[in-house]
Amino acid sequence: MNMSVDLPDYLLPARPEWAENPYILAWWSDAHDQVVEQAIEIAAWDYPWFAVQSLVAMTPERNLQEWRATDPVCQRYAWENVLAYFVVARARATGRESAVTAPRELTCLRCGSAFKENSLTGGHLARLGPERENIKYCKQCCDDCLYDNPMHDRGQTKASIRQWVRDLADLIQAVPPSGLFDQPGFIEMVSGDDAQTRLMELGSRRPTLAKIRRKFGGPDGRDAWFKLLVASGVLEDGTQHTVRGIRSVAKDGHVCLSLAERTIDDWLSTSGIAHTKEPAYPEGNFRADFLVNGCYIEYFGLVGDAAYDAKIALKRKIAVAHDMALVEVFPKDMAHWAETKAALLSRLGVAGSR
Repeated sequence: MNMSVDLPDYLLPARPEWAENPYILAWWSDAHDQVVEQAIEIAAWDYPWFAVQSLVAMTPERNLQEWRATDPVCQRYAWENVLAYFVVARARATGRESAVTAPRELTCLRCGSAFKENSLTGGHLARLGPERENIKYCKQCCDDCLYDNPMHDRGQTKASIRQWVRDLADLIQAVPPSGLFDQPGFIEMVSGDDAQTRLMELGSRRPTLAKIRRKFGGPDGRDAWFKLLVASGVLEDGTQHTVRGIRSVAKDGHVCLSLAERTIDDWLSTSGIAHTKEPAYPEGNFRADFLVNGCYIEYFGLVGDAAYDAKIALKRKIAVAHDMALVEVFPKDMAHWAETKAALLSRLGVAGSR
């Protein structure tokens, strides 16, 4: 049986009977169909893989486990592929796939070459983000800029790596995490074609983690990235510096005294988390960095400096005396921001985003 007749090359082939998989239909609902519709609207021809991520996220794990354990097709093929081709077959059978728009022919903002949107791989699209407006670079430039490449290590010195991470922090106006270029939608950290192309260029010359380990740390890559951020001046270290970092204005207008502080402030505001800047302690002439949901947040950037450590001790004492919820963040926490954000959300008792 032919899978399709005159199917455009940007759509996946699928047999009609795949839409009748009883093991998937056992937990499928109208809400799942709506997710597929949204995926088509957002990701166009790439909708099957985008839909799979959302479908898995919304479906109870027990349903997925039962399906994977009982569906004989899952014993022969990767379950993600089974679900993706079910999505295609169902979208085609229900007429939803007719809303898929054809890939555009675009001009790469980095190299100027012409390319079609569907020439990019799923890995490229995952990093650029699902929005089609983020597709501005050809496959060759994406290969060059989005992935770790030992070729980028040629000629890299400690000085050039320090400059690279300073340039990255200056561009995104935040403390860069070690896996920034692997994060979904990382390109959205900056706005505008020029800034996003500069971010891609920085990706094209980023040193590998192995190189950073050799230059700045031992076998622990996490420690090496932190040491690089300190050595470049992006993060403060009270044992080496006694002056606070770069003063800047956050997206919500708050004045921040370091990139780390601004990183926290911008995350709170873009996540829709209400916060107060520099709330006063109940006693003493002290202020915290933020107040969120009754919790005081302190970024202790100069920990290790004797006078600063004494101030930290006093703040902790006041917090205990007044039964204050005090959340402490340190430079090493900022070097691994994704984990820190998750911990903060849990401590603060609020919902947020990436």
